[in-house]
Amino acid sequence: MGGMSQPLLEIDGASVMRGGALAAGGTLALDNLSFVVRSGEHVALLGPNGSGKTTLIGLLTRREWPLRRADGRPPVRLLGRELGDVFELRRQMGIISPDDDRGFIAERCTALEAVLSGFFAARGIWRRQVSAEQEAAARAALERLGVADLAARRTDAMRTGQLRRGLIARALVHQPPLLLLDEPTNHL
Repeated sequence: MGGMSQPLLEIDGASVMRGGALAAGGTLALDNLSFVVRSGEHVALLGPNGSGKTTLIGLLTRREWPLRRADGRPPVRLLGRELGDVFELRRQMGIISPDDDRGFIAERCTALEAVLSGFFAARGIWRRQVSAEQEAAARAALERLGVADLAARRTDAMRTGQLRRGLIARALVHQPPLLLLDEPTNHL
């Protein structure tokens, strides 16, 4: 095999604490986790409920924060960079999670607006300028997922499976280098 490409994702000794300090009864949800994912690789995390799969997704999307390493090195790097600006980070990912389902129901946007928001790494499009190319890509993504007829329907009026397919379209629309899928087939 030729020269190794730069890792897409590097996790080096990441730990996440839940419920306060260990001395106060807290627990390590992730303890010294390390692995590397390179471009083109597919990784599946399997395990029982409570084993840390969703915590890992949260760590990568900055919904969870790692403990500081003693040597000061960042425990998580994406595309060779330390995770910093959350919006820039999320532009590099397509994310599917049950948290997003709930958030988009509360947002009460249309399916098309939800998919378009994938270009902006945010929920909703607010006052952002949407190009004709972005709208065409969003409509094509809804079509690929079989929910083009729902483009004008509000997310709070969709069945769970319809919403999930719309949010999968959102994760794919901007063609991110990394997809993070937490229970992606739930409700389909």
